[in-house]
Order: sequence, then C-alpha cells, then structure tokens
Amino acid sequence: MRAKGAICESVRTYTRSAILAARHAYMMIGIAAGFGRINDVLSIRPLLNFFHKVSEGGLIGGLACYMILLAYVPHDTPAAYANLRQSIAAISNYVLIPSLAVALVSGLFLIAAHPPFMNKGWVWIKALIGFVLFKAVLALVAARADEAALVSERLANGEQVQGLLNSAIANEWMTLWLVMTLSVLSAALGSWRPRLKRRVRPASQSGAEVRSLEDADLPGKKAA
Repeated sequence: MRAKGAICESVRTYTRSAILAARHAYMMIGIAAGFGRINDVLSIRPLLNFFHKVSEGGLIGGLACYMILLAYVPHDTPAAYANLRQSIAAISNYVLIPSLAVALVSGLFLIAAHPPFMNKGWVWIKALIGFVLFKAVLALVAARADEAALVSERLANGEQVQGLLNSAIANEWMTLWLVMTLSVLSAALGSWRPRLKRRVRPASQSGAEVRSLEDADLPGKKAA
C-alpha cells in the first residue's frame, strides 16, 4: 500500500509539474503573440478544446483503422502481408502519434488556461490516462508496428525471420484493445466530467461533530 501511494504521489507531482510548465509556456506564447491582457490569452481556450477533441477522435479513429486492416485485409502471401504491415505502420506514424501528441499538449494547455481544473478529480485521472497512453502508443503500438513492417518486408524477400515477426506482433490484439479502451475512457471523462472532487471537512467542524457524538453516547452526562 505504501509503494502504491508513493507511485500515485510521484505521478501527481510529475503531472502538476507538467501542468505548471504548460501554464508558463501558454502565457509566454500569448505574450509573444501580442496579447496584451490575460483575458485575451484565455480567450483561445475554445480553440484548444477544439484541437483536443479532434485529436482524441483521431486517436480513436486511427486505432479503429489499425484493427480493421488487421482483421479484414487479405494477407495470404508474404508480399500482401508486407503491404498490410506498411499500411499499418503509416497509420501509426501519421495518425496515432500526431493525434496523441496534440491531445497531450492541448490537454495540458487547457488545464493551464483554467486553474480550477487542477482541483477536479476527473482531470487528474484523465491526465494519468494520457501519460499511460503516451507510453503505450510509443513503446507498444508504434514501435512494434514499425518493427513488424520491417520484418515482414524481409520475409517477403525470402529471409527466414518468422520468429522475429512472431515476437514483434505478440499480444498485438490485447494491446490494441487496451489502448482503445483507455482512449475511449479518456474521451468519455472529458465529455462526462464526473464529480470526483475530494471533500475535506474543516478541522473545527470535525471536532464539533466528534464532541456531539460523544455527548450522544453518554446519556448519564445529560442527567448530571
């Protein structure tokens, strides 16, 4: 439990640092663009929100295209399979990674532009999902897609690299479904915005409630 708490606190610290850095960058960009007042800088929030929503849709759509190609495109011959893997690698490099990058940057800038978001539980969950997606897409989806494309091309040229190919595509469907689930969950949190704010009662109020409960549990005290 202590290790889990330490990991959560580290993630929260890094996320807060990233948000603060994004806030400073956001203000500097606004100043460089010639905005004279803070309200002028904050007025581009709708544009950031637009980019964030579009990029989330691009990420989910790119993953859907990846799965459809993998499931339905014929790849009976090594050459056809190599072409399939080249198409998947192109989707990964030109749709998934750019969409994820825009979603992360615009999301951080949105939090920086609206500081009350830092007190919302759903924002922290969404930020955590974003960092997990960043790691998963880069290390598991995109990297393996590129590796599979290269190995399948060698296989089409007659090289015996079936073992390398099996290693590159191991657990591919499980990874895709995991990333898809996290992407949909992130988009749902941004639209639904559940109330996950932690309520902290004042110490004086808690003490008064404890004293009232103690008096209720001691009826002899009233008789005295």
